[in-house]
Amino acid sequence: MLSFGFGVSKISGQYKVVCINRDGSAHHVYTLGTGAWRRVEACPASGFGFNLDGRIECNGNLHWTVYDSTRPLLICGFDVETECFSIFSAPPAAVDERLTVELSVLSDCLCVSYVWGHEIVIWSMKEYRVEESWTIEYRLSTNGFNFDFGIRNRMESVYPIKVFNDGDVLMLMVANDINFYYRKRHLIYYSSKTDTIQQLGMINEQLGTIGSYGMVAEQHLTIEDVYVENHLTRAMIFTPALLSLKSFGIENVISF
Repeated sequence: MLSFGFGVSKISGQYKVVCINRDGSAHHVYTLGTGAWRRVEACPASGFGFNLDGRIECNGNLHWTVYDSTRPLLICGFDVETECFSIFSAPPAAVDERLTVELSVLSDCLCVSYVWGHEIVIWSMKEYRVEESWTIEYRLSTNGFNFDFGIRNRMESVYPIKVFNDGDVLMLMVANDINFYYRKRHLIYYSSKTDTIQQLGMINEQLGTIGSYGMVAEQHLTIEDVYVENHLTRAMIFTPALLSLKSFGIENVISF
């Protein structure tokens, strides 16, 4: 199982694609324009398994959460310029196997967020790779708020998208559901002025009714339909750029 990240070096200006192998056995880098993948040594990341839902860019590094047999959660950074890995700790309270931890970037700081009971907790790393600088940025209570994700379900995770100048926060919420393919996703908005959370809307998954491969035949759909149409939804801020995709050209890439 592979995870791909995309970044640009602020020094050399080179665009690179990073291919991470979940079991940590082999990682590769492709620099646009070179035509070939290169294997990179894991070094500090050796022996760690990678969670594939990372790829957050901050401070010139791409990030994934990683784990090994003794530690359930650490953070791995990959420096796009030097092509070196580094490992550092997540906030102590986030190291719990029951938590679904999300990585994000808010106000140029690497952040960790999770849901604990009836609270949304967001940590911010004030100084990059300085573990002592982890600070709780938000602790938001969800008591009294009626989210539309079913009476038997609960909030599983929250992905912060943007913090506004007045302290308000836009987030993507994922509800926990026994049916993996029917996990509702909502945009929610925290108002610092009123200390309330408002639901902005729901992002519908196309194959929400398919909960197991056994139902695929009944729905007259193929396995390929499930994989193609049921990708997990993400939300992010759109940043306009003057760089045209046409300038990249067509890459004739030798597979690794």
